[in-house]
Amino acid sequence: MDVTTQARGDAVIHRVEGRLDTGTSGAAEHRLTAELRRSGRVAIDMTAVPYVSSAGMRVVLRAAKLAKAN
Repeated sequence: MDVTTQARGDAVIHRVEGRLDTGTSGAAEHRLTAELRRSGRVAIDMTAVPYVSSAGMRVVLRAAKLAKAN
């Protein structure tokens, strides 16, 4: 799994590539939540993610809740 980050205006876009599963969810969560704490406007592009496990869905849901709280 690879995450690239690009600033676009006042938003940050994270492009995730590869599987988002138990083995990669920890790194993805760290990267996404760290950025959400700095900036409230974050988008996640998951068009290059062929598989998302329940651990990966937890990362996405946690990021959404954090974004909503900010």
